[in-house]
Amino acid sequence: MKLRRDEGDVRRLCREKLAAEGKAIIATSPVSGRPQWFVRRDFDPRLTADDGGRTGAIGLEQCSGRRRDEALQKWDCVRKYRAILNGREPMKTARPKLIASLRLQYPSLRISRSGLHTWHAEAASFADIDKLIDRRGGHQAPEASPECWPAMKDLYLHPNQPTVRHCWKIVRAMATKNGWKWISYGACRRQLNRRISPEEQALHRQPEKYRQELAPYIAQEPESWRAGELYISDHKQLDCWARWRGTIIRIWLTAWTDWRTRKIVGWTLSDSPCSSTILGSLGKAMRDPANCGGPAEVRVDNGKDFSAFVFHGSTKRERQLKISPRVDEGSTRGIFGMLGIEVHFARPHNPNGKSRLERFFGNLTSFARTFDTFCGIDSETKPERLAEILANPAAIPTFAEVEKRMANFIAGYNANADHAMDDLSEDGVKLSPNEAFARWCDTRRVMADPAALDLLLAHWHKPMTAGRNGLSLTISGRVLHYGHTDPSLRPFKAFRRQDRRVVNVSYDPDHLESVRVFDEQFRFVATVEMNHVGGVVEGLTKEDHATAHRKLAAYQKSMRHVAEYGITGTLTAEEQIAEAAFDRREQTSREIASANSPAKMRIVQTPLDGQSKEVRREEIREAIEPVNAAEAAARQVSPMDLLRRSTPPAARPAASKQLDGFALLRKRFA
Repeated sequence: MKLRRDEGDVRRLCREKLAAEGKAIIATSPVSGRPQWFVRRDFDPRLTADDGGRTGAIGLEQCSGRRRDEALQKWDCVRKYRAILNGREPMKTARPKLIASLRLQYPSLRISRSGLHTWHAEAASFADIDKLIDRRGGHQAPEASPECWPAMKDLYLHPNQPTVRHCWKIVRAMATKNGWKWISYGACRRQLNRRISPEEQALHRQPEKYRQELAPYIAQEPESWRAGELYISDHKQLDCWARWRGTIIRIWLTAWTDWRTRKIVGWTLSDSPCSSTILGSLGKAMRDPANCGGPAEVRVDNGKDFSAFVFHGSTKRERQLKISPRVDEGSTRGIFGMLGIEVHFARPHNPNGKSRLERFFGNLTSFARTFDTFCGIDSETKPERLAEILANPAAIPTFAEVEKRMANFIAGYNANADHAMDDLSEDGVKLSPNEAFARWCDTRRVMADPAALDLLLAHWHKPMTAGRNGLSLTISGRVLHYGHTDPSLRPFKAFRRQDRRVVNVSYDPDHLESVRVFDEQFRFVATVEMNHVGGVVEGLTKEDHATAHRKLAAYQKSMRHVAEYGITGTLTAEEQIAEAAFDRREQTSREIASANSPAKMRIVQTPLDGQSKEVRREEIREAIEPVNAAEAAARQVSPMDLLRRSTPPAARPAASKQLDGFALLRKRFA
């Protein structure tokens, strides 16, 4: 009803008040034929008619087109139903005919006998057509106090990703305490995405997923760089296990790829990625004549190894804090600066900046599946037989085998023209990365002094000064000393530190027994040897240095290893590295010898080991010595003697007395 009052209340009001005021009368209804109260429209503004008394048209205009059509169709059904009510044909036959014809006329309506009766009762005239509007659905959600949803938002948008139920319970407790109105848990779940958009939820709860799937991005134009102009580099751990120096590891790949053509221009495998692997793979790329001399720009990962001093002439911390080096900036540009290569760092935790290289890394999963030691990309793809395979060393491929197959895999990738990359085509013909690089690379970088490339691609230490003990280099956290008696370092020594000239030092991580020294202008000074190297004097590597460091750490951690590592505390760092190099050579020799040896055997021990000889000896003695009846009787041992022999020596005196008594009793009763 328009008045939003109970029907009985309206009748009571008409009878007690409105009839006396002349605002209501009781008369026979022309529709139903029964007595009914009629109220004047000026009694309440809500009954005021506009548009010729069709008050229901206002509600009808506010509805959607579908619901408006349904309301008009229902009104037509009511009008026809009232026509048969006032007709002469019996309802028993007229009503089924009407329902059948209306269902054919309005197939979208659910017309039934009870439905027609309900519509007839609700809409007395066309003014009540708004009562025929289907108001189910729509915005009928329960409302909460204005303070509740901001509190729910603050709790739910947290990186720890609390559950909806947990946040809802906290808000419910807050509402109870502060007298707020809060909704049910089901209503909270239904309204959550409307109150807090899924994009906002992902931004605060799952930032990485937001960046990958919802954050806006700038499309990468393939023609932004020409072929050979920009290289991209990153690390990737292979999804398979391999044997490496007596243990099993998951090998790491460090790769450089050309942006425009996606060609893998340089790569290297290692047990652990570091600046050495980055430098080694870059050296391969720049030394290969097919790569036109290397890039003009590089885009690298934002990790610590790519930000090392050797590449940029300053550490990552120095660049972040904007620490100015003590020496001239022009002489500490790092390898990239000396090669004239501009460096771009990818955004942290965002692989889209290196998407083309990441796509190649995705292909490595198929490469890893070719090995029996494939470990899966997650727990769901991990093979069930992996532990059984790893328990058999013969089934695990060696590092060299994986490296050989990786070389073939990358060569096939670079030569493959059967791909779905639209930007690697010319005149509608698909090109392989090798073909595209050869055709589109129009600039070749040529070194003025080709021999200088090998010097540049060495490991460079921070600029330093020479002291009384020569040069002190910090490598892998340990200090190594060089050239304490070398006369070429005399011009660089002085009493006061500020008077000492700065030198630049490069070294080969595979040969740490000597380093190269250059002056401030990178003019070669000399090659100086390590101080006090005893034992092995050639072939010292960075790995030997790390091995010596691990030995010393093990010694300091536990005094139980004094017997094994006791000499470690008396050796210098140089002597420890020499010892580690000697141990490594011995281990390599043993591995080569064991590779040609027969299969390993597992010795099983039992409690009867060695007893077969005693049995055989007894059999031989019986076969050689003649045995008569007397000797056989003499060899018979009585049970009493066996009991005496089995008694411990300390208890034999008391046991002998008991046994003698048993013997007397036996004779007496015999």
